[in-house]
Amino acid sequence: MSLSLANIKRAQVLLHSLATSGVRDFVVSPGSRNTPLILALEWLVAKRGNDTVSIHRMLDERSAGFFALGLGRLRGVPAALICTSGTAAAHYFPAVIEAAQSHVPLLVLSADRPQELRGVGSLQTIDQSKLFGNYTRLYTDMGAPTMEGPSDAWVAACALRAVDAACGYDAGPVHLNLPFREPLWTAQESVPDFELPSVPQVMHTHRRLCENQLESLRKTLGANKRGVIIAGPRDGACDEGERALAEKVQTLAAALGWPIIAEPGSGIRARLSQCDELIAPADVILRSEKVSQDLAPEFVLRFGKTPTSKVVRLWAAKHAHSTFVIEANPGWHDPDAVVTNIIHARALDVFTDLVDAAFKNDVDPSWLTRWEQAAKVAETKITEVSEEVFWEGAIARKVVEALPEKSLLHVSNSMPIRDLDAMVKSFPENTTVVHHRGANGIDGAISSLLGEAEASTLPSVLLCGDLTFLHDVGALHAATHQTNPLTIVVVDNRGGGIFEHLPIAKHPEAFERNFITPHQQDLVAMSRAAGVRAYQADDLQSVTDLLSEELERPGLGVIVVPTDRKLNTEAHRRLWREVEEALEREWL
Repeated sequence: MSLSLANIKRAQVLLHSLATSGVRDFVVSPGSRNTPLILALEWLVAKRGNDTVSIHRMLDERSAGFFALGLGRLRGVPAALICTSGTAAAHYFPAVIEAAQSHVPLLVLSADRPQELRGVGSLQTIDQSKLFGNYTRLYTDMGAPTMEGPSDAWVAACALRAVDAACGYDAGPVHLNLPFREPLWTAQESVPDFELPSVPQVMHTHRRLCENQLESLRKTLGANKRGVIIAGPRDGACDEGERALAEKVQTLAAALGWPIIAEPGSGIRARLSQCDELIAPADVILRSEKVSQDLAPEFVLRFGKTPTSKVVRLWAAKHAHSTFVIEANPGWHDPDAVVTNIIHARALDVFTDLVDAAFKNDVDPSWLTRWEQAAKVAETKITEVSEEVFWEGAIARKVVEALPEKSLLHVSNSMPIRDLDAMVKSFPENTTVVHHRGANGIDGAISSLLGEAEASTLPSVLLCGDLTFLHDVGALHAATHQTNPLTIVVVDNRGGGIFEHLPIAKHPEAFERNFITPHQQDLVAMSRAAGVRAYQADDLQSVTDLLSEELERPGLGVIVVPTDRKLNTEAHRRLWREVEEALEREWL
């Protein structure tokens, strides 16, 4: 066998084994050193068909990385990134970090120069060994194929190990480094039908509490009348069991007489919109020192990542005597060092076992009643401010109101996720809400939306700020193949409005140019230049009308909503002040 055929065979066996192990999406960026992988991928599609294997071709590896992350988040299995050698794979790094900290499965297949061309000045060559450091769950350099080479069974086992590591108990990114020697392909040489190896299979199971542990937990919960259930951001890929989880959480909360603080990205918030125990505006309510003291909990039962709301997080850390955290993944979400017990199991299993055990508790009805009264006061004030002021909280509410019954909403970090969390209680019941709360950055929001929309096929919306949009604006060029309705709503306050809420905002000189970083970009013109429909909405009715139209149209549209940053900051502070005054006046 020639060296070029050895390259092709290695690539075919690897990709066949990945596909057999469940990988269906391959995100490819052009290059030369990945020629065997690209040819093998074309062969795989011809062999299996487009219904089971999809190729997504993207020029920019950074955008490709987040596109693959979006696919993995919605499908629950990794998409495979394929790139050439050199700095190409380095552009995946932000997406790899987000996948690692969000426990989203992801595969990186980086082509490379063989060992003898490393460190000798060979072109397009860098040290790709463990390029992503400790952020990968598994790293393997498979070595350059030779005419003798390791067995096909070994290659198949490497593929299975990669998928298992990406999807297993500690789900996340995996990096396979794939050196190839030239010739990468020879036109005069026909490729035979190689015999493909069988691929081993893996069966996964879940850890659950034993009867003694479950009984101990039930007694502990029953002994605390002033408790709260907190659902932080989703940790891992979207799960079909989230509806069942929401029902179990609500049932347990009702039995205990406890409130539920569940943020939009928890996976259960949209399913609890009509739930009396859900306290959506907790961030607004707890800003008052007197109110937060009056609503001080004895016990916190939490699952998901660290809460987005700093107000909620610090309130729980300050007051709770005990904090139990359910961790399905091996992560550790305790920045305030207050957690007293870790339960390593899936939240769905824990809540199911508690509810199925016919949980009964001698509740204190006044505890939940005070929370419900506070929520009504806050929601009334939120509505009043939103009707009187054109501000970002009102925009978030209008975006959610316009969503169809089955839709996907990706909300970016900075102010959009905070406004959605604090200002919006009711979501369409079948809304899937996603965001990047692994590293909490503004990276790759548009690219991720494209991947999520590809995986879900639902009408999809991205709610983001102008800096988030500009940070990933290059991804607009990758949206031309999208056929399902896709809309980006950009809240344009000409800079980083979230910094207005920080102490540095009072700095007389450094604040504006270094933190706000104001820009003069025309986001509508920029979008149209990329071949995307784009409009400007100057009031709430325009936001509603344009979004309703766009959600019926195939392909990508952009709605830019200019806002006044100072006015928005004042509206937030007015809301916090009026809620505090109303609560202290009525029931403290």
